Amino acid sequence: MVRMDKRTIKYALLALIFFLCLVLLMFGGKVLTDSYKRTTPDIVLMGDSIFGQVRDESSVSANLEQRTGRKVFLAAFGGTGMSRMNRSGRADITKDVLSMEALATAVYLDDFAPQQTVHIREYGTEYFDDLVDNLAMVDFDKVDILFINHGINDYHGGVPLDNDKEPLDAYTFAGALRKTLKRLQQAYPHLRIILVTPTYSWYADGESGELLTCEEYDFGGGTLNLYVDKEIAIAKEQGVEWIDVFHDFYPHAHPEECWWFTEDGVHPNEAGRMRIAEALADYLEVER
Repeated sequence: MVRMDKRTIKYALLALIFFLCLVLLMFGGKVLTDSYKRTTPDIVLMGDSIFGQVRDESSVSANLEQRTGRKVFLAAFGGTGMSRMNRSGRADITKDVLSMEALATAVYLDDFAPQQTVHIREYGTEYFDDLVDNLAMVDFDKVDILFINHGINDYHGGVPLDNDKEPLDAYTFAGALRKTLKRLQQAYPHLRIILVTPTYSWYADGESGELLTCEEYDFGGGTLNLYVDKEIAIAKEQGVEWIDVFHDFYPHAHPEECWWFTEDGVHPNEAGRMRIAEALADYLEVER
């Protein structure tokens, strides 16, 4: 009889464990997400390698934190764009799940599973896995300001600027930006979203070797100034703030000025990163 009682207790415990496992499977995503959301920065920087290539004490985020005295979280993935680029179904484009549009959807749904299941093994992406996990722990209910800096890789990828028939087409720069803003505004109406335009850039012409500016070099979707103009237009359209670090930000009247604030014509050097952080901090100070 005692033996039967022990067996009964054993099976009851197993049944309880099984039931709890089912509850966790059904609701655990939200429970676990809430319990592990311990990161509460004041400011989040999202974007590409303009923000994220350098992640040490000379980074844009570290400079911004020092200048503002506020906790800054850097959530920028190099090589990613505002838009998705995998319209053709190419399997080699895995960064679509790290596009700003996809990340905004993840923030909106509070679910980063797609980002956590894709592992990119390109040079310079070693920090991606940890960054995704850390981003998933950010409590956006307590974030005050979100800076978004995208556009340079959409330009490099020749992404179409817009789709007149489908304003929320995530495979266009404008559509992805509209969708991103709508998602974030709906999920976190308190969040102060500030768009930061791409910075000026330079490129060596493949035939002549001549240094061409981003207002001359077209990767297929138009010159970079067109993406900047479209971004500012959508900021006005959607009622969000923006900072223009394209026009009259880097000197570009002469080719040698390319090296004043960039290390390769695109990515900011230490002086460039300091200049960008200063622009963001000054904007916050003026608009306080």
